[in-house]
Amino acid sequence: MAADCKSAAPCELRRFESSPVHHRFVLHRLAIAFAVYVVLGILAWETLQDSRIRAVTLLILALFAVKTLLRRKDVIHPGDGE
Repeated sequence: MAADCKSAAPCELRRFESSPVHHRFVLHRLAIAFAVYVVLGILAWETLQDSRIRAVTLLILALFAVKTLLRRKDVIHPGDGE
């Protein structure tokens, strides 16, 4: 009697992403991302003369920063919500 595919255990590559080293790496990447957002915001503030374009640019940067902050859990623990 042949075994079908469903009875076999799935082969998954286990990654130890919850280790403290991984968390420090992700938090380090998060700090770098926010530093880049701040630098881009300063550059936009200094170089853009039109106040409307400056405001829209800073708003877009702020939205990216909020998205980065909200999605940090997806990077630290991928696949937990599934």
